[in-house]
Parts: sequence; structure tokens; C-alpha cells
Amino acid sequence: MPYLDMPRVSLFHVDGIEAFTGLNAEAGEEDKKTALSAEYVSVSRLVVAADKRAGFERTWAEVGRIRQEYVSPFVHRGGWRIEKQDGSEDKDEFVLIGGWDSLAKHAEFAESEGDAEYDKTIKAAVLECNTTFYRRVV
Repeated sequence: MPYLDMPRVSLFHVDGIEAFTGLNAEAGEEDKKTALSAEYVSVSRLVVAADKRAGFERTWAEVGRIRQEYVSPFVHRGGWRIEKQDGSEDKDEFVLIGGWDSLAKHAEFAESEGDAEYDKTIKAAVLECNTTFYRRVV
């Protein structure tokens, strides 16, 4: 059984982030862990109307810290997908990648007070959201 189902894999570039590389001491990440050191990695793809991108960035700057505080010690990083999908020229996609100790930890975040504020604010700016979890195999 292969580890990757290649027909289902989609490759694309995300601008401005190195999701799986070292930590940034200047950004206060010296005591954090990268996504690849986690048992689970989440990849969230948030679709935003292209004309609402700047508003989403302001919103993310305000509430992104809520998620980062909750997921500590793992660093979650996000950036904009570079390549547009066919038929989505009027949409932009924000990709958020990060580590989790367990799927239960993610479920706890979804039930937390912090997530209520995060969700209310983010969902107002997002057309659709899809999160996929990957379990580390090595």
C-alpha cells in the first residue's frame, strides 16, 4: 500500500512562508516546534473573494494570534496560494499549515471560547474552508 495516492495529490506554491522549515527567533519562535515534528499536520485552505483579500489580511492579523496561542508549542503559518485554479480568478486562497499533538486537541480548539471569536471573525471573510489532517508516518 503506497503512502501517497498520487492522483489525489495537488501541488501548489504558497507565497511568503516556509511552512516546514526552521523556526524564526526574531518572530519569537525559538521555543516552538515545527509542523513536521507534530503527530498530525493540518492544511487549511480558506477561499476569500479576491476583492476582500486586504480585509481578510487585517482580520487575520487581529485574530490569527488566538489560534497560535492555542496550538503552542507548534507554529502555524499561513500565506496566499500563488497559482489560481481554473474558474477561480475572482478568488484567492489562504493556506494555513500547522502541527497538532492530536486530533482531539483540534476538536478542543473548535469548542473553546477563543475559537468562537476566531470563527466569528474569520467566517465573515471566508467563502469556503477545507481542512485536511495528515498523520506523520515516520
